[in-house]
Amino acid sequence: MEEDYVILKQYLLNLEYNAPTKPEKFLILEDDSEANQANEIALSIEYQKDSGLFYVDSSYSCYITLSDTMIVSILKMTYRGVVVVNFSLPENKIREILNIHVPQELYNSIIDVVYSVTANSGFAPVELDDYSFR
Repeated sequence: MEEDYVILKQYLLNLEYNAPTKPEKFLILEDDSEANQANEIALSIEYQKDSGLFYVDSSYSCYITLSDTMIVSILKMTYRGVVVVNFSLPENKIREILNIHVPQELYNSIIDVVYSVTANSGFAPVELDDYSFR
């Protein structure tokens, strides 16, 4: 293998979207109401000994609120990359690939999924900022 790593497959492993606030509550909002967004990103890496592949899972959560008590939406998802790594590389380089480079590539797909799901929910779409895994 000439390359340091290859993402063989990437896919949406899990998706949960919930909008628990009743729609009529939005009809009585003040004009100066402002939405708050809280994001969380977590990473897990699992080595599959039988195949020599790594599963790199990027989990993302987004909470949109209008006040401490009014939750607009909750989105939770896990996006997986199935990765093969050149094992002749030093261990620290392999860790860098799995903890930085692969998640960075997966993040672009997470941006697309989050935007699409939230845009089709009836609320304003969530546009994620760039994120660096470094």
